[in-house]
Amino acid sequence: MTTATSHRTPLPQGFWGFQSGLWLTLSTLLGVGLYSLMREVIEVAVVEAMWRTFAIGGMGFVVTSLFVSPLRRLVDQPLSTPATVKRVVGVSFLGALPCVLVAWLVRPPPRFHERGGGAGPLPPPPSLAGELLFPGVPLLMLLLAWSSLFLTVMSNLRAQAEQVSRLAMQAQATEARLDNLRQELNPHFLFNALNSIYGAVDEDPARAQQMILRLSEVLRYSLRRGAPLVPLSDELPIVRAYLDIERTRFDDRLQISEQIAPAAERLSLPPLALLTLVENAVKHGMRSSPMPLRLRLVASAEGGALHIVVANTGALAAQDRDGAVGLKNLRERLATLFPERHLFTLTQHDDEVQASLVTRVEAT
Repeated sequence: MTTATSHRTPLPQGFWGFQSGLWLTLSTLLGVGLYSLMREVIEVAVVEAMWRTFAIGGMGFVVTSLFVSPLRRLVDQPLSTPATVKRVVGVSFLGALPCVLVAWLVRPPPRFHERGGGAGPLPPPPSLAGELLFPGVPLLMLLLAWSSLFLTVMSNLRAQAEQVSRLAMQAQATEARLDNLRQELNPHFLFNALNSIYGAVDEDPARAQQMILRLSEVLRYSLRRGAPLVPLSDELPIVRAYLDIERTRFDDRLQISEQIAPAAERLSLPPLALLTLVENAVKHGMRSSPMPLRLRLVASAEGGALHIVVANTGALAAQDRDGAVGLKNLRERLATLFPERHLFTLTQHDDEVQASLVTRVEAT
């Protein structure tokens, strides 16, 4: 059995300053308005009218400040809509009682102007119910409006906080997934590169030593933890180091050409993505291509998107389309980092196998 816990939604920044300013402003406007409205009927000095309305406004400040705790509970532990409305109305009604009491206690005495002989008798003094209803109804409406506004603002803040929390959790899960995928590549590249070096140890130890130095550059890069995306300019030196290993091993059986646009080097792709395509092209090309294996690397920038083509002579076998560990890993990383913003294809064009990758950092 599990219990759900809910953290307390924080108040908006500057809430208490706004609360104080709101009731100060309302008290001032109420005092000025009442004085202007009633000075022709009731002999009330402006100072007297103002301090009385400030007494009512001060009680409104106290009451709405006490509202904060129960209304926050409604936000943190929401009820059904009818129950919420009932709770807000009940709280506002209870809060209006002390405000009405203060308004009645500080009401000015009815000192009416003297009337002429033909003006008729003075009107009877207002009843107690009238004296209570006159400030009570407007104060109740004011408290209902304040409560509704508070609930709306706090509910929006909680929704935003929950969205930020969800996004943070998703980001952590994505980062962990990418890290796992990246770690999966390390032994994959290591074993393939070691197999290449193994073939050169007996034939040419000096050449094998040079291959090990180049391999150390590749491994240092692959083991590095960093951003989920890197510029192509960071990836190219590692790809060239890997190709040096393979070129040292295969000599004239491997021919490499590059066509890299300067604008493309500034665009980003997942770390080891290009190395994955190149390694796959060499490994499968050596199995299916007549010698020499010709490897072609093209990178361009079109409309803010990075276009990469890694082509090799040879045949595209069925297992090469989906079965390679590196390509499966690459597809998963692309789906995580570029959802609906990438295109990866592996196709046969005459005697050439082409791996094409298009990535766009921002959606269009």
